[in-house]
Amino acid sequence: MDAVSPLPAEQNPQPLRIIDNDATLPGPIFFYDVISSSLDVARSLVRERRLPIWGSLLARSQTGGRGQMRRPWNSPPGNVYATLRLPTSPPLNGTAAAPAIGALLAEGLGDLGLEVQLKWPNDLVVRHRGRPCKLGGILLEEYDGSLLAGIGINLTSSPAPEDLRRGRAFDATHIAAVAPAPAATSPFSSPEELWNRLVRNIYFCYAQVLPLSIRWRQAAEAHLLWRGSPVTLTDNGMTVQGVLLGLGPSGGACLQYDGRTEEFLSGSLNGAAGTAERP
Repeated sequence: MDAVSPLPAEQNPQPLRIIDNDATLPGPIFFYDVISSSLDVARSLVRERRLPIWGSLLARSQTGGRGQMRRPWNSPPGNVYATLRLPTSPPLNGTAAAPAIGALLAEGLGDLGLEVQLKWPNDLVVRHRGRPCKLGGILLEEYDGSLLAGIGINLTSSPAPEDLRRGRAFDATHIAAVAPAPAATSPFSSPEELWNRLVRNIYFCYAQVLPLSIRWRQAAEAHLLWRGSPVTLTDNGMTVQGVLLGLGPSGGACLQYDGRTEEFLSGSLNGAAGTAERP
């Protein structure tokens, strides 16, 4: 989870429209055209006390989208570039936040008919042509006492292999490449329709009778890529090879190696060549 300093005062972009009177939504949705990034604008809305918990915004494209480690996030029109303000109650107030939100997104997309896996800690993955490919990602930022989840989902396009960082676990794909051609009423017919439905589903998954603070680990592990398979974890020059058992109590990757089990709270996972991914 990235902690950021306040932005300097600047003129806020004006939303194209706002949905704030739909009783089926947990909070308002602000729709924008071209912005710097959804996280930047969300921080401005929080500063102005205009973005409540479960409020969100969606942009047509971004000029300064970012992913983990501040890497640029290519943001052409046609995909989902959104930020959702989340409650800061357990498990979303600690290191388990990323896999817990990943589980909510995976379940929410599953309810829309798309089988998604979670590559720990914050990548969304689908199978394309028999292999896992990155569909989207999550970037968490804390600002002014709020938790903001920047969410990118490839709907109509995805970066070419030559545009991705070296050393990546696998290539990217998009929903249009893995799902049937959408009808006009499909949840995948447009970024706006997908985000509208996904926000509802995320909130429904969160608000189930059994609190997320109790069931987040089981939900995340149900979608965990490479669970039970050999993996390699790298972090700041350290490399560990072992079997991914699941997630630890703090949301870290729980690896069995050299006769012991350890929970790692940071790092990047890669699957061992030739191993089968378990759902």
